[in-house]
Amino acid sequence: MADLSPDAALDPTALRVAAEAAGDDEALLHWHELDVAIAGLPPVVDGARRSRLVHVDALATTWEAWDVQDGTRLLVRCIRPRWRDDPVMLRRMARGARGPRPPEWRDGEWPHLRATLSGTPLRDRLPVEDAPSTTFLARVLGRGLDALRRFHDSGLVHGGPILDTLIENDAGGLALVYLDPFPARPSAGDDLRELARAVTALDPTGEDPVTRIADAWSESPPPSADDGLRLLAKALAGDLLEVRHRLSLVRRHTERRARVARLSRATSTLWTAIHPPRGTWVLRAGPGGLLVVITSDGEQVRGGTAATPDARFLPTVFDRLQGLDAQKSRFLLRAWASRKQDGDEAERLRLQSQLGGDDEGLGRLLRWLGNMARLRAARLLLRDSA
Repeated sequence: MADLSPDAALDPTALRVAAEAAGDDEALLHWHELDVAIAGLPPVVDGARRSRLVHVDALATTWEAWDVQDGTRLLVRCIRPRWRDDPVMLRRMARGARGPRPPEWRDGEWPHLRATLSGTPLRDRLPVEDAPSTTFLARVLGRGLDALRRFHDSGLVHGGPILDTLIENDAGGLALVYLDPFPARPSAGDDLRELARAVTALDPTGEDPVTRIADAWSESPPPSADDGLRLLAKALAGDLLEVRHRLSLVRRHTERRARVARLSRATSTLWTAIHPPRGTWVLRAGPGGLLVVITSDGEQVRGGTAATPDARFLPTVFDRLQGLDAQKSRFLLRAWASRKQDGDEAERLRLQSQLGGDDEGLGRLLRWLGNMARLRAARLLLRDSA
């Protein structure tokens, strides 16, 4: 019994010559009998024109065929010429018209079983160019297991090529055609292996979780189709849980990025919306006549050590383009904090009054400077998070 590839160039004569050259007597006998079986069949069997050889066993050859009247697609299982007049083998052949979705037995011009294909065999999906979806593969494996379960519960084994007999209709449903090959497979495990190999053939990448299950089953199938259905359900549940976990991580990451983006926009708005108070102040009057002066024009803040209260040549602490100089800002804040311990407070107040400033305005500017320092730290953290 042999399942044939639809792309195989079947030339029994050439195969016999190759078997003879290889010294393989068993193959030589097989291809000779197949050559005789094909040559003895008419091209049209009871209104069905043969096209592609699907399956070969010791009792019959199975062909894909077309009804010459209405174009219906068929599977035709024709008895071999050597058994055409044998009543015992004819009864054995007719036994195939039973089980779920039984084919029709016709004992006319050529005894054969005929099954109407109300859809497309999965064989037509080969070769596969793109990886099928997990949903499709799970549907093929699940429906195939359910169909095999009904066969096995009826005391039958399917025994035939799954890719040619598992039919997909236009609505997405799947049905398994029974042809009763000879000799029938002795165990249901062979049917499960055949189904697993069919599913594996539908996924050229082999990366789908259903394909990985089928690949394992092609070597070691489950004890029964019922067990296979339960294992498939558990595997799909685990895969669904993994997908949900990945989606949850992606959602959390997306939400975090959205929050970071909102906060970045808010900090950018605050960076340009809050202007520093205007004025010039003395932060500290130190020994030796050194002063720490800060000045603001509402857009730019400059400050640092100077010999006179003149603030024209002080270094820039903040502007809109360069941002805040954190080191200079900390120096100014420390100078203000140590104005009484390390400086002359009376001299500071006198010089500050000459500049027209007071500690209240200076306090507002220093609070603004501290807020800008915290806003700068927040912008740096958000930039790293993004």
